[in-house]
Amino acid sequence: MTLKKAWFVTGSVISPARAMLPEFSFSSKEDAESFSKLYGGHIFSYQEIIDLAKKIRKEREKK
Repeated sequence: MTLKKAWFVTGSVISPARAMLPEFSFSSKEDAESFSKLYGGHIFSYQEIIDLAKKIRKEREKK
């Protein structure tokens, strides 16, 4: 799986330890959707998750 082709799920009921942005990665969108149906969360492409991480970092720097 290449990172730029991966799909990510954030905001599920499962929270990995020590993550700035709790996320899980999947090699296919279908796998991400299956996980999301079971555990909730939002699905993002590589670029979308990068943009989200940058936004969160900016907000944290303002505090």
